[in-house]
Amino acid sequence: MTNPCPIEFGQKAAAKLIELGMEQHEAANKGYLFKEGYELLARKGHALEQIIHSYFTPGRVEFLGKHTDYCGGRSLLCAIERGLCFTVSPRQDSMVNLYRVDSGEVCSFDLSGSIQPIEGNWGNYPMTAAKRLVMNFDGCKCGADVAIASDLPQAAGMSSSSAVIVGMWMILNDINELDASKEYQANIESDEDLAGYMGCIENGQSFRGLTGDKGVGTFGGSQDHTAIMFCECNRLKQFGFGPVTYEQTLAFDDEYDLVIGVCGKSANKTGNAKEKYNRASLLVSELVNIWQDVNGHEYKTLASIVRSENGFESLLCLVDDYQGKYLHGDLRLRLMQFVEESESIIPEVSRLFTNGGVNAIGKLVDRSQFLSSNYLRNQIAHTDFLSDKARELGAIAASAFGAGFGGSVWAMVSKTQTDVFTHAWKTAYNEYDGEASGRATFFITRPGPSASRLF
Repeated sequence: MTNPCPIEFGQKAAAKLIELGMEQHEAANKGYLFKEGYELLARKGHALEQIIHSYFTPGRVEFLGKHTDYCGGRSLLCAIERGLCFTVSPRQDSMVNLYRVDSGEVCSFDLSGSIQPIEGNWGNYPMTAAKRLVMNFDGCKCGADVAIASDLPQAAGMSSSSAVIVGMWMILNDINELDASKEYQANIESDEDLAGYMGCIENGQSFRGLTGDKGVGTFGGSQDHTAIMFCECNRLKQFGFGPVTYEQTLAFDDEYDLVIGVCGKSANKTGNAKEKYNRASLLVSELVNIWQDVNGHEYKTLASIVRSENGFESLLCLVDDYQGKYLHGDLRLRLMQFVEESESIIPEVSRLFTNGGVNAIGKLVDRSQFLSSNYLRNQIAHTDFLSDKARELGAIAASAFGAGFGGSVWAMVSKTQTDVFTHAWKTAYNEYDGEASGRATFFITRPGPSASRLF
């Protein structure tokens, strides 16, 4: 079997994405990125030596579920049509060579050696994933030459980092058949388990018998990885977490698109926002500790505590009597935000989607944004402006999403108005902050396919 030429390679990848349900123009854009990746590997001397494979991992939109996953709560999620394109040439030895198509940067490491991820370096996430897989699976020995191309804005709250981790798993799993190993069979029993394990690669926690490591330094959950791996075209999916549990699928009406506004302020979880991101998680850990110190360890997550009989009311009383390193008010606000987002807003929005009331979700989503800004306190003025302006311009709903402290806002807009809306939204943002708008990106998308090996 011989490889196709670069153009044919890209066309083949695009055709496969269309089969998976991606819009034709978006698939064509990915086809170009795969062509670029193939040409880069050819310039490095790899493409003629091995059969080349292609993988796509999407970005994701957290429709609702702000900082709920690591609490054991629920989220409403979708993948989007932008993402990462991995062009892969398997190797017979243990070397991994990663090439960025956009910049030409190279990250190389040996699976049989000491892998040392460097925080702040673009290779941090793929090296973290590879290091963990080598540590957990004795059979992770063969590497690959990988060209990575992307049309997903980085540090914008769309989980480009988690998409890298999922991509590295797919590549090294296929090459080394990790899912057939004794380690995998003993610890991962379902798709939901696999998503949970992907989250543990990123946060460094152990997953059952698969021992943890440093991760990338964030104390997060597995929401992003779950969306990337298991969401579907034209659908929202609702999952619970702690552990990952599928709850329901909602149709995303053909009459609407999502318009994404990237504010131009970085939301890099391994950079400026990491300390603030982790504080939101640590407040939850403290709430669980407060409960367990009095009531024992039967309930392991904040969600399980507040769902227990009189759990929410009892925890509020314990917070009022708390004496520790955090302020009472901060703990109370964190608790209130979680309970309303996970236990009230998301179920009601899902009910409206199911019963044909999607036009009525706006006020509920507005409340989610308010709680995020004032209780969770993970928003900045720019994302608040974008969500408010989107509603003013006619979006039926709009919200910031992701870790926060920068990043992006989604707006749900009638398909007949998306072009006019996007132009007006972009213009208003430029008037609000011309400097930030120079780094901002606005684009139209829909719920897209999950992570896939295309061929």
